This record gives sequence, structure tokens and C-alpha cells, in this order.
Amino acid sequence: MKTKLLLFSVLISFFGNAQTITHVQQSTNYDATFTNDSGLYNDTGFMTMNLWTWEAGGDGIMQVAAWKKFTDNGLPSGNSMTMAVGDSFKINITTSKSWAGQIGVSLLSSPSATAAYTDRHNNYAVQVNKNGDGPWEVVSSGGTIDATTITSGNLWFDYEFVYTLNTATTMTVVINKYTINDHAAPLETATKSVTLNNSNITGYSVYADNWLNGTTGYLFKQPTEYIVNNLSTLDAEQMNNINVIYSDSRIHINGLNDTDKFELKIYDLLGREIKSINKDNTFVELTPSLYIAKLNVEGKGTMARKLLVK
Repeated sequence: MKTKLLLFSVLISFFGNAQTITHVQQSTNYDATFTNDSGLYNDTGFMTMNLWTWEAGGDGIMQVAAWKKFTDNGLPSGNSMTMAVGDSFKINITTSKSWAGQIGVSLLSSPSATAAYTDRHNNYAVQVNKNGDGPWEVVSSGGTIDATTITSGNLWFDYEFVYTLNTATTMTVVINKYTINDHAAPLETATKSVTLNNSNITGYSVYADNWLNGTTGYLFKQPTEYIVNNLSTLDAEQMNNINVIYSDSRIHINGLNDTDKFELKIYDLLGREIKSINKDNTFVELTPSLYIAKLNVEGKGTMARKLLVK
């Protein structure tokens, strides 16, 4: 029986080549904000940022949004960055249902406007939204909606969104749902591979609204992290063309030339090396699990992959 390895670019900190930039979730760290019958404030005791909409008079206009650029120190004072192939962005939130409104996080490509709630998706590359009591969904190229089965109902849960840029125009989005303050293992996970609506991602927006009487809260928790991948030196086209297949106790790598010499090392999630494979010896027995692979192609460079063996 042949088992394919599900692949997407990832930052592997134990290889020693990754840099993690922390974006502390406090309202003063955002470059622009918008509120309308809503609030955006800090809870310094828990080091979080809260987007909150409430309604007392029934006018139905409750909106809050904030925009932040990626920088090399995670602060507005840092140098601006554009997301590179292999880079990842991770953000953690706690929320319940959003009544009749929308809550979400969008990655943006140099937004031209950040002054109104309608600007929250300005020049978006990809959105992760929840509308009312519906499930989390990923919105990508041309407004394509990839709905997940992850919902919250009236209960509060922690959620983690991980965006990983695979090529200049494609991304993997992972949504993990957790019990509040317990991230030992996700209750549910959804993975979506999407084509971006815009390339050259420069930052993100966070937002919430509410169109009915009531309240909806959106609590951002630490850590929010941008992970710079200094590992991958293969260009985007080469990375996109490389495919790894596990079958008959052997690794098969498609997308390389017959003359290419390579070494592929397989690690478990604790960073322990399981096997080293080269062109002359591709035999390996892998049990169903999640692994990390580091591929080095002589004269061309290296890259890292997650390998899910089912």
C-alpha cells in the first residue's frame, strides 16, 4: 500500500537556522485602529489584547479593527518586512460565537487604506473568518471560500492560526482548536492549502463586528510569532516542483534531476534524527506519525518539510 506524505514548508527551530520574531499583543503595537461603538483595549495582567463589540441602544453599528505591519523586531519602530517563501505567522485567540457579525484575521499585501472597517480586507492575500455561529473558513484567491468543520457555538475556546508561505502565490493555513489554556493537544484541526488573492504579504489585520443586540469578544493571547525561515535556499519554483513519496519502505523524490545528489534527514517532533537517506540508499521504515524532513540538494540548497505518514 502506498502512502503519500503531506508536505508543506515549515520553520524548524531545532535546525538552528530559524528566527522567531514576537509580536506582543497590545493595542499600542498596532499601526492603525478603527472603532465604532466598540472597544480595543489591553488586559496587562494577562498580556492580551481584546477586541470587543457591544450594543445597548440597538443601532446595529458595532465594529472594531486593527492593522499591523510585519517588522524585524515585532514593533512599529522596526524595519518593514515582506513574507518570504518558507516563513510562518502564528496568532492565538480566544472567542465564542460572534452573533450575527464577523470576526477574523487577514494577511494583507500593502493595504492602501486602514481608516474604516471596510478596509479590514483591503488588498488581502488570505482571510480566516467566522461569521455568526458558522464555522471557521478560509477565503483566498478570487473570494474562494474553504469552510472547515470547526465551530464554537456558545462556548469559549482557544484557537491558533498558522499561515505558512509555500511559494510566492500559495499558502498552507492550519487552524487548531483547543480547550482554554490547555494546548497539549488540539480538540480539532483543519488544514487548507490555498492560492493567494495577492502576493507580497506585508502584515495583517484583526477585526470583529456585531449586528445584533448582545456582545462578542475576541481576545488575543501570547504568543503571536513571525518565524523567519533562513533554512530554505532553493528558489520558489524548485521547491514547488519537489514532491516526496513514501512507498514500499522507500523514499522517492520527484522533481530532481537524475544527476542531483541529495541527503534527506528525517526527524521526530522532538528533533531527534530518525534516519538519513541519500541517492544510493532510500530505504526506510516509517510508522504512521508526523515527521520533519530536511532535504539538502548538492549545489542547489536546502529546505524543510513536514511529513505526515498515514
